[in-house]
Amino acid sequence: MTTAAPSKQKLRGTARDDIIAVSRAIIEDEGVAQLTIRRIAETIHRTQPAVYQHFSSKDALLEAVVTDGFTALAERLTRATRGGKASLPAIANAYVGFGRERPRLYDVMFVGPPAITFAAGAATPIPAHTAFHIIAAAVAESGVPAAQTETVTEVVWASLHGLVTLSITRRLRPGRALQQTRLDQLIAAIVAMTAST
Repeated sequence: MTTAAPSKQKLRGTARDDIIAVSRAIIEDEGVAQLTIRRIAETIHRTQPAVYQHFSSKDALLEAVVTDGFTALAERLTRATRGGKASLPAIANAYVGFGRERPRLYDVMFVGPPAITFAAGAATPIPAHTAFHIIAAAVAESGVPAAQTETVTEVVWASLHGLVTLSITRRLRPGRALQQTRLDQLIAAIVAMTAST
């Protein structure tokens, strides 16, 4: 299978950005197992040492792809906010939609490789913090007391992550209507939970 990686004409960013874009396209189209430095170099019409000038290893490159993925997730969540307010149903739909549309990237972002630590302060990619804070804003808007916002946000995030992961690994019954019903029921349960805190 040939990846739909950006062509040489479409690669207009910096070399580093081009490497990340091609890597992300390969992962999204074919999976992380198909990503090699050699393949990237061939796709962007450069040498392998040119790729290594920007990334010391494949893991370093994957960390950059993960950060790029979280940037895309944060952008998607930001677009879901309306008039500056973060609606929990809109955020939940955007989050689940992102994971379902990019299952291979989503898997790399959360499962790895590489092993990225979450909830460890500086070790967590900044765009991951941004995505978490957008979800937290939606939780706060739903009326959760400030002292409980972070914990409830972790529960919401874990719930959405579980739904995405079970969906993309085909552990749930298929069907678009069923997927939306599950998400609607999850959102209703989360809203009920936040109302009772």
